[in-house]
Amino acid sequence: MTYFGARVFIVRMAEFFGDLSISESMGKLYGPIARRITALAMLVSLLSNVVVQLQVILEVIHFALPGLPSSIGYWLPFITGALLLDLLRKKACLSACG
Repeated sequence: MTYFGARVFIVRMAEFFGDLSISESMGKLYGPIARRITALAMLVSLLSNVVVQLQVILEVIHFALPGLPSSIGYWLPFITGALLLDLLRKKACLSACG
């Protein structure tokens, strides 16, 4: 069943080779309005995933550090994330620059 399904889907997906996103494929089929709607739906979906992850991180911080004031606890994931992104950016720059 898997082989047959793969053979059917591969043939039908040939027109989408080269597209970088689902919204680009939708834009090819249905026009720019469908492309924008699809991009907006994907953005809302991804943002909801990020919100859930931040809520879990906050719960873990409050569980691990119960005496921490909530004003600091709420900003801790954002500060940590910003520092990690900065470190990754610097590492990418160093590897690209030589």
